[in-house]
Amino acid sequence: MTSEIERLAADGYEVWLLSGDTRERVQALADMVGLPGDRAVGSATPQGKADWIAAHDRGDTLMIGDGINDSLVVARATCSGTPVVDRPFLPARTDFHFVTPGLRPVGLMLRTAHRVGAVVRRNLGWAIAYNVGAVGLAWAGSRAHGNDRRRSCPLAALAPLLEMRAVAWFSLQKDDGEDQIAGVPAAQRLVLLDARRDFERKAALVAALDLVISVDTSIAHLAGALARPLWVLLPFAPDWRWQLHRSDSPWYPTARVFRQPRAGEWSAVIAQVQRALDAIIADRK
Repeated sequence: MTSEIERLAADGYEVWLLSGDTRERVQALADMVGLPGDRAVGSATPQGKADWIAAHDRGDTLMIGDGINDSLVVARATCSGTPVVDRPFLPARTDFHFVTPGLRPVGLMLRTAHRVGAVVRRNLGWAIAYNVGAVGLAWAGSRAHGNDRRRSCPLAALAPLLEMRAVAWFSLQKDDGEDQIAGVPAAQRLVLLDARRDFERKAALVAALDLVISVDTSIAHLAGALARPLWVLLPFAPDWRWQLHRSDSPWYPTARVFRQPRAGEWSAVIAQVQRALDAIIADRK
């Protein structure tokens, strides 16, 4: 815990301890984890914690709570999370939850958020300026996968989408499938950012996009886990996780599923996706 707090401090974050325990116990805990004494607030009531956040928050406060008495303060903070996942009350009121012990997931999330900001500023600004949608595309999985010939979609089949001028297309491929780009004229519009080659940076890119369109690969699960708008292109006989005869996902609330009507028929899937994109573009005008 001490090293995690030191890493957060090194990244420029102030770490505070707010607790309803006695000041003595809170001070002892602060000493144990290496937190300065003036950053430990004890004997705080639920309303007192919320008032403290209200007084200090400048739109940049993250609150980690672990009990029902933290409901007021997590509602007041700009962003909130909890490691408590065995009771539904607090996770339902926070922005995220995590299961790994310690504060390491918090640090990883904050560093990813920093990368998101960098991606938006450096790479997506022109898409926003020209009022086009920024869409990430993953058309192929690993060739070593036993079902890859069914789940991966030839890039050439996606040409009607890539020709849509109101969309800025960002490749989310790493190695597999990239050899197809040279043979598809419309694919020359794909933006190839270095972020796609590192999973953490790719997560930042996914978080910054308006939409991710992916076949059944890790990219689809990454976008779904990040609660980003996700359209999944599925073969006629998909992996069991996507179930059958439904256009949504029980695992990812932000996902929409497009299914082959017959084995190997990607053209019907692409036509359906194109109509859905056209509808979004029309709504934005």
